[in-house]
Amino acid sequence: MTNTMVDQLGATRRDLLGRAAEIALTIREFAPVAERERRLSDPVVAAMLEAGLFTMARARSYGGLELDPVGSFRVVEEVARHDSAAGWNLNLSTATDYLLAWGLIHKPS
Repeated sequence: MTNTMVDQLGATRRDLLGRAAEIALTIREFAPVAERERRLSDPVVAAMLEAGLFTMARARSYGGLELDPVGSFRVVEEVARHDSAAGWNLNLSTATDYLLAWGLIHKPS
């Protein structure tokens, strides 16, 4: 991996961690609502969508940000610091993108 690639990954990771931090107040504010209603609140889902968190693991060729797995886990961890359910939801939502990428690389013969 070249230094330029590492720099781009680092910038994307920092950007997404920053976006997650920016929506932390919304995540915390609606955590009790999510607990009571047993689902993420619409404002939290909207904030995470707007921040691009649900596409962080998706390949660029499919419109995603193609963040590395460790970077994605760091972003999930940041979200989960404010509401574990929001972090869990984000992790499950992005995991399928890594499985898709693995399936495209390792096609059965």
